[in-house]
Amino acid sequence: METYEDIVLLLNELLNAEVLDNELLERSVNQFNKLCKSKSVSDDNLLDSLNQIYQPGIVWMDFELYTEEKKEKAQLKKLEKVKQQDFEYAANMRDVEKDCQTYLKFKKHHGFKKSTFVIIEGFLIYAYFGTAKNDHLIKGFLTRKYGYKNLKIEYLAQGLK
Repeated sequence: METYEDIVLLLNELLNAEVLDNELLERSVNQFNKLCKSKSVSDDNLLDSLNQIYQPGIVWMDFELYTEEKKEKAQLKKLEKVKQQDFEYAANMRDVEKDCQTYLKFKKHHGFKKSTFVIIEGFLIYAYFGTAKNDHLIKGFLTRKYGYKNLKIEYLAQGLK
């Protein structure tokens, strides 16, 4: 396992493996992080400055949570709360709506339809739909080990506007 592509292939195999090998999962993730740290500096000064702010790594994208239905419910709730002059709640619903829209654009742009691992802009993206055999186990591992990295999603989605 020496290249990004090797790691992605292995992780995608683990998604539907009969039994999840937690040690192999952890080794794969650690190997990816080592590759990121050893990556040479690019010729693109803007990319280098972004990478200093948003360190490449693992991004878990929860497409099971951020759905079209959730976006529509947030829109309706936002309008309802504006009429009731509960502007703080309406602003929260606006943020939920915006997050859902970002996920939906990203999903459409990259053609995600099921859980998968891919490399985009130096990030290991785990597109989570909750449909693969080991999705919940891998999601749990990544959540415990790395937490949720929503900030990177905004960076990755900038070009999709």
